[in-house]
Amino acid sequence: MAENDREPLDLELYWDDLRVGNRRWSASDEPTDPSRLPSFEAKPGTLVIGTSHNRILVNIGPTGEIEYGPENRPDEAAQVFWEALGRRKIDAEDRLLVIQHMEALLTRLGRQDMEAERLRLAAYEEPAGLHKAELEQSAEIGVRHLEMIMHQVIEFSRGLVRRPEVLPPAMPQEVPRSIRENPQSQYTGQEGLPPVPPDPARHE
Repeated sequence: MAENDREPLDLELYWDDLRVGNRRWSASDEPTDPSRLPSFEAKPGTLVIGTSHNRILVNIGPTGEIEYGPENRPDEAAQVFWEALGRRKIDAEDRLLVIQHMEALLTRLGRQDMEAERLRLAAYEEPAGLHKAELEQSAEIGVRHLEMIMHQVIEFSRGLVRRPEVLPPAMPQEVPRSIRENPQSQYTGQEGLPPVPPDPARHE
């Protein structure tokens, strides 16, 4: 079953999901024998510790009640829990690094674009002569630097798209306040973008 087709689980956490990261679910992930876990349907707010939907070790309810699975082993449940917690920490650190790279790249791209435009206008307005040729050469260098940064931005974005088993995030409807209130910014968010292209994985 696809990730988007699953019912929302409120505060419920399948720790095995966290341990392996977000992934696209297949039919093999579904319980093959529902009668095996007759009383193990997780309620909203339940912490579920298990190795799969078929093999739940412990349910911890929102008020502290504990329900053990038929194959529960305390050592294994503890290992699954801490591995999941560690994986979540690693994922959070990686996401923070992604955001830092993203902001640094886009800020540098915007700055270089404005510098290239400044050099181009300066060369255009300069009367013919030796200094004009120097300004035109500087403008060409500015454009090349802009292309270099743009290339890195594209490669970075391709790396994001090609991350294994990670679903692409939806673009927020709201534009960040710091950009929205900047009179020199013409960014319009999702309104200024074309439709999202198909998943490249379908063509590989």
